Amino acid sequence: MAAGVTATGGAMYKQGDWIFGFNQYLGVCSIFYTELWGILD
Repeated sequence: MAAGVTATGGAMYKQGDWIFGFNQYLGVCSIFYTELWGILD
């Protein structure tokens, strides 16, 4: 699997109003690990 610079993040909305957001720099890893971090966050 190829590896590259990766990050994950998300945002929470309730009825169109922004509640909070987050992001996390993961470094150099594969898309598999990026997806796992997205699930765990």
